[in-house]
Amino acid sequence: MDDFFFSEKEAEGCFDGDMSPSDLEKLEVEEDMPEIPRADLLLRTGLKQQKLSVLVSLPKVLAATNSKENLVTILDAIKHVWKKGEAENDVDIINEVFTCLQNLASITCDGKIITYPMTSLFEEFDAMMRQYHEEKVTAVFLLTDDQVTKQLLPLVLEFVHELQVKDHAEVASHCVAAMIPRLSGSLKKTQIIRIGIEKGDVSQGAGSRLICCLILGVLTASTLLSEQDIDGLFFQKVKVMAFQTLLSLYDYFPPRDRRDVILPVVAEILEHPPSYLISPLARLFGRLAFKLFTLGDFTSDHIATFQACYTTLSRSDCPDVRLDCARNLPAVVQAFGPAQYSPHLDDLLQAFTQDTSEPIRRSVVSGLHEVAALLGPQRAQRYLKATSLAVFKDESPTVQGHLIACLPSFVPTICTGVDDDTKNTYIDAMLKAILHHHTILAAGRWREQMTVLDALRHFPTFISSTQLFERVCPLLFELMNAGARPVQVEAARVLVAVNRDNKITANRVNVLLRLRKEYALGKNFWQRTLYLDACNFACDCYSHQYFRTNYLDPAIDLLEV
Repeated sequence: MDDFFFSEKEAEGCFDGDMSPSDLEKLEVEEDMPEIPRADLLLRTGLKQQKLSVLVSLPKVLAATNSKENLVTILDAIKHVWKKGEAENDVDIINEVFTCLQNLASITCDGKIITYPMTSLFEEFDAMMRQYHEEKVTAVFLLTDDQVTKQLLPLVLEFVHELQVKDHAEVASHCVAAMIPRLSGSLKKTQIIRIGIEKGDVSQGAGSRLICCLILGVLTASTLLSEQDIDGLFFQKVKVMAFQTLLSLYDYFPPRDRRDVILPVVAEILEHPPSYLISPLARLFGRLAFKLFTLGDFTSDHIATFQACYTTLSRSDCPDVRLDCARNLPAVVQAFGPAQYSPHLDDLLQAFTQDTSEPIRRSVVSGLHEVAALLGPQRAQRYLKATSLAVFKDESPTVQGHLIACLPSFVPTICTGVDDDTKNTYIDAMLKAILHHHTILAAGRWREQMTVLDALRHFPTFISSTQLFERVCPLLFELMNAGARPVQVEAARVLVAVNRDNKITANRVNVLLRLRKEYALGKNFWQRTLYLDACNFACDCYSHQYFRTNYLDPAIDLLEV
């Protein structure tokens, strides 16, 4: 049997069950084959029991024939065994691979394995550490610290990174622990810390989190990681997730528990928010305030605390925190109520609209119509009217475009209850700003032009027929001339629709005459095609008689062109 097996241990269990001829061939090994090539062959092509036997024997085999080339050969074979064992979810193979790598890092030149202790009770662990250091002083390890750092550790971390199963957590952590006292350089130790933190993420499975706990315990015991570092790197994630979960489940608690147990904790967090809660608190502030408002838990006692916290977050140095606060402004206004919209909150609005970060300005402008609706006409006129006109002076056409998009909802609130002169003055200023926006918007940004067109189709509900004819229709004709094809078609559709709402007959006729002259009788093919598109839209907007009289006859004349 010596001719067939690498060692006596390889024979154990090989003949259990039925064996196929191909399996029997795997048992045969050349008699004069050197030990390292024989180990490599069996690890790659042998039966499971042969692989397990070789993995057990590898540290001592390598001790007898140690060289750089042999180490590379063995590690490549181990990687091959690992991949196959992981694919087949073979618990025995995976555990033995980790044990083998652990022993390779711990074996001495005379074949003795000095095991680095795992964390336990203080007295017991302290005694084991003293014994380990005493043995290590006189020991000469088979592999140098440089070999462990550059060759063994990357392989171990690769294997640990892929692990999710709880059954392998302990042996994998023992393997990582064996590497720690043999490492040279802080970079590799940082890699162990990083993978420990990644494994401890709350989104990971139970096996990964167990690996995290075991590795962090070893790192702490080895004084590579202080308790404060662990709290900062790992447990803060848990606290953030706990805070988010508490807010998501807030409405499921009875009113008494919310009032007596949860709200005091939330208020304490708002008064002195920890640094790791700043970002999630800014992101969830609107949801928290809205929940308290809808459940009736938002009392006057909490308003000052919430306002102070929101102000602090809104003036943060971090642009992402300010962006979250800008997005949450409508929810905060709704929770505080119109009566609480003091000049203090208006100062925050002005700060958002003048922020150096364009995404923050875009975000707050996009919600301006919601704030106006929550404040009501009088307060909106007092606080938001001048702000809206100031936004049209923003250096970014995109920010201006976001305001134009919300004008159909914003303007009716601003103009409710005001005299005609004030209303017309404001709308004239707004329409001039829209025309200016068109001049500074690059021709290639047709999607933003489409957004403007979508807003213009709602303008007849709050502007006069004269303003519609003198301000809006010329802009629509300009977009029909200079815009991209989708913009031209949409501008024609909006022109046909808004002209129907013009209550002055002369204005409607003048638009029709210009449409016929420049498009039905246009010199270019695309102009005449655009007129036919306008006819298609008019067919849906007007009566059959009006359509036939004002649109169809010029279209029929095109048949003779």
